Amino acid sequence: MDVNNIDPSMLEHIPAIAPPPGTVSNFVNPPSLDSQPRIVMYVMLPLTIVPLFLRLYTRARIQRSWGADDYLVIVSMICVLAFCGIFLDLLEGPFGEHTWDVPVSRLTEDYAKGNLASQCLYALSAIFVKVTLLVFYLRVFHPVHHTRVMIWVGIIFTAVFYVACSIATIVLYVPPKGQKNGWTSTKPESVTTALLLVPSIQGVVGVIIDFYILVIPMHLVMGLHLPLGRKLSVCGIFFTGFM
Repeated sequence: MDVNNIDPSMLEHIPAIAPPPGTVSNFVNPPSLDSQPRIVMYVMLPLTIVPLFLRLYTRARIQRSWGADDYLVIVSMICVLAFCGIFLDLLEGPFGEHTWDVPVSRLTEDYAKGNLASQCLYALSAIFVKVTLLVFYLRVFHPVHHTRVMIWVGIIFTAVFYVACSIATIVLYVPPKGQKNGWTSTKPESVTTALLLVPSIQGVVGVIIDFYILVIPMHLVMGLHLPLGRKLSVCGIFFTGFM
């Protein structure tokens, strides 16, 4: 259905997508899953911020040795906090609800721009978080040539992949200049499908990159001449960071 030519007063009664067979749209008090991401953020952010300050304090006051990874970890946290802030704001809107329970009238221009900003900030956060780990590996494993190659391959691929995803999202999401209704206009089905595909691809490739980052120190540690218990202990430290 093309809602671009419909009376704006009717948009409060039209769902963003058609409900599944046997389901009726609920615009009054729809069920929402917004509490789940809120809980995750409220629990995990403090668990992230505390070790961050401990790390920075250790580097600045005890070791007195700052590196590129220390600056990158600060930028990473800023990006993550910005993403969480925008995402929490979006949760006040239709995020968390079934799309068929969201009337078209709630898909405002501010919501559309916020949604785009959150997706771009997610990609930016992913770049800095993953690259920070890889740059830290450069400091630790610098003398090992093949490891440096693996690290730089990871850095370049991570940056190129997430930048490409952001560009694709912007191209698909931003309305052409002069388009009627602009940000709130109905998008073709092919564009909508592509917009859903981009975060799905990010999820799959992101997991692959995470395991790649984990493998780099693991294979080096397992090659050291140490008792098996010591090897597992060191691997456990890296695995904690991976979690």
